Amino acid sequence: MVGSSNATPDPSMDKLKQSGGYIVAVIALALAGYFGWEYYQSHRTLGVDEEASEKFANIETLSQRLQESQDSDANNTQQMDELNQQVEALVSEHGDTIYAWQALMQQARLATDSDDLETASLALKTASEMNLEDAGLNTIARLRYATVLLAREQTDEAYSVASAEMPASFEGSQQELLGDIYMAQSKTDEAIRSYENAWNLLSERGEERGILKLKLEGLGINPEPIKADDPVVSMPEAQVNPSLDDDAENDGIINDNTDTETTETNSADPVETDPVDAE
Repeated sequence: MVGSSNATPDPSMDKLKQSGGYIVAVIALALAGYFGWEYYQSHRTLGVDEEASEKFANIETLSQRLQESQDSDANNTQQMDELNQQVEALVSEHGDTIYAWQALMQQARLATDSDDLETASLALKTASEMNLEDAGLNTIARLRYATVLLAREQTDEAYSVASAEMPASFEGSQQELLGDIYMAQSKTDEAIRSYENAWNLLSERGEERGILKLKLEGLGINPEPIKADDPVVSMPEAQVNPSLDDDAENDGIINDNTDTETTETNSADPVETDPVDAE
């Protein structure tokens, strides 16, 4: 449960309202990659397609090269254009496969790293609308899509996406993101309620989230400490994509703005634990 409140909000919240959306989006998309990969590993039997797998492997190799690249901007732009073309072809030919979904996640992450939020937004929108018959993957994409919309100051659109019904295991992430959207809309009371809802949901799982705690304290709310529980599932270190693991080392999934989630193989109702960002 959330603790006592103080009368005067911290002035630092004004700065959060002004720049927090973009910061949150960058953190979300970086950290979400980790959870996206874990979830992908546990659901890789979905839409198995050898040709799609090969195309995704090429995209992943190019993505890794771009992340590690120290080339000139012109060369990186050329490689990014090539990656975008490969992702477009994969989605066009194998749109409802896990490989297309993961390729779009890679594309969104790289686009965000390059401050190309428009491309990131389009990629995440496409991923969120894919027919994978997997509520968890769909929800990951929707949360990240809403986060990018918020970063682009499209708060009404972000609210529309983030407020839609989601599996219960994602409600903590959803409520925190709604709080961020309300803050961007200068709806402080609604933001407090959403942040408190998120804190209470996380408390039930024994999952503490530092940035959410700071948001509440900045609004004059002193949340009660959360006693951490052991993770529901512990993923072997060898199964984590090394290109994504560094970003999520301490946070686990979508961000401090979307639940850190380790999942069971029940795709209809995945179980969250604490990354992203996963987005």
